[in-house]
Amino acid sequence: MGTCQATAYLACGVLEWRYSAVVEMPAEAEAIVVLSSGAYPATDRMPETTPDAATLRRCRRAARLYHTRGCPIIACGGPLRNATDNETLAGVMRDILFEMGVDGDDIILDESSSNTHENAIEAKRVMDERGWSQVVLVTDGTHMLRSELCFTKQGADVVPACAFYESLRPPSRVVDFIPSAGGAFTVRIALHEFVGLAWYKVRGR
Repeated sequence: MGTCQATAYLACGVLEWRYSAVVEMPAEAEAIVVLSSGAYPATDRMPETTPDAATLRRCRRAARLYHTRGCPIIACGGPLRNATDNETLAGVMRDILFEMGVDGDDIILDESSSNTHENAIEAKRVMDERGWSQVVLVTDGTHMLRSELCFTKQGADVVPACAFYESLRPPSRVVDFIPSAGGAFTVRIALHEFVGLAWYKVRGR
C-alpha cells in the first residue's frame, strides 16, 4: 500500500485504538498533566510566540476537562528552541490555558523538562509534593502510549485523555489506497513513536 492514508490509519491505530475518549474529569483524578509539542518563537513579522497545532489542541483538551471540574493543571515544557528571551513551552501553554478560562492560580509550570521522559519525572515530583495519586494525562493519541509508559515507570497513576486521534476515519475511498504526501507525513508520525518506544525500552525509560 505504500505511504497511503490506509497505511497511515493502520500505523497510527496500533498506537491509538486502546484509548477511549475522556470528556470529563474522573472523580478520582486530582489534577491534569498536559504535555507540550512545540511553538514558533516571535519574529519581526510575527511579534507573538505561536503554539503549534498539537500544543494548541492539547491545551484545548486540558481546558475542556478543567471546566468539567476545576483542578490544578501541570503544564510541561522546557525552553523554547530558538527563542531569545528564555521563553518556555510551559509558559506558552500557561498563556493559552489562561485565555481559555483556566484560573492562573490553578496552573503549575514544569519549565525544565525537554522530552517525554523528563516530563514524567518532573510531573511525578509535583504529584509527590502535593500528595496526588492520580492525574489525567493529556497529549496526542499517537504520543500517548510512550507517555503513559514513562509516567507509569515513574510510579504515576494516569488516566489517558487523548487530545487528537490520527486514526479517526477508516479508509473507505480509492484515493485512501494511493500513495500521498499526507499519508507519508502521518506514517512518519507513527514511525517516530515506534522508534521512540524502542529507544525508551532500551534505555529503561
